[in-house]
Amino acid sequence: MKKTITDLIEALKIRLLLHRYPLLIYYQRITKEQLLKEKKLTYSVPPSYINTLPKMTYKSLVSSGAGRDVNRFLKNANIPPSQIKNILDIGSGLGDYYTLFKHYFPTAKYTGIEITDQLLSLSRHRYPSANFVKGSLLVPNTINKPNQLIFISGVLHYMVSDLDMAMQHLKNNAQKYLLITRMPIIKHHRSNQIFIRQKIYTQSQTDINHIIVKKPSYFIDKLKPKFSLITSDCLSEVYKLQNDNCEPLIHNIMLFRRK
Repeated sequence: MKKTITDLIEALKIRLLLHRYPLLIYYQRITKEQLLKEKKLTYSVPPSYINTLPKMTYKSLVSSGAGRDVNRFLKNANIPPSQIKNILDIGSGLGDYYTLFKHYFPTAKYTGIEITDQLLSLSRHRYPSANFVKGSLLVPNTINKPNQLIFISGVLHYMVSDLDMAMQHLKNNAQKYLLITRMPIIKHHRSNQIFIRQKIYTQSQTDINHIIVKKPSYFIDKLKPKFSLITSDCLSEVYKLQNDNCEPLIHNIMLFRRK
């Protein structure tokens, strides 16, 4: 019962804040960047990642999950391979998307950027022919060369405190295409509010949730007028808020093209 009362109090706080400040960014707890900066908790690799250590082939990557969805999306987008010379994968994790991009753009140079040392080491070991570097979208000079395609998957919702800055960096550095995927954008059935859910895994496996409130068109608006949305789709993954009935919105995979 105590948890239910706490949930109701939190929901009431959100409603009151949104009524007064409709465009407010609301934080339940501190952000990942603050955790790392203040060293209150040590960022670590989720157990689910550790269990996926075997090197992925193109066939195994696209057989299920987000890999299958992104593969279908790229196939339908039909981007000419000749247009893509450099690919930047921001938040490359274990590097598995390297195999997907080599399938569609075999001559393009792939670079993966990852902030977590453990994942960076694992990706380099698993895909020695790819280029993986330590960095973040928010770190100056991380993106220091032209990239015809920038891919960012499951990353932006970790940057809730600097989301506007992150979008500006993407806008400035994607020469031709920008592919944003795995955005946990959901709609709460009871309140009809739009949420972006964030999860952080720590060494103690603490699950820290952050919620920001944005309009569904936020990403489209931030990239105007330089980019236009070519197509969007819904991933098969379903994100839910604990103890609440929510549904994913369609704009959790988006392909933009520079005008």
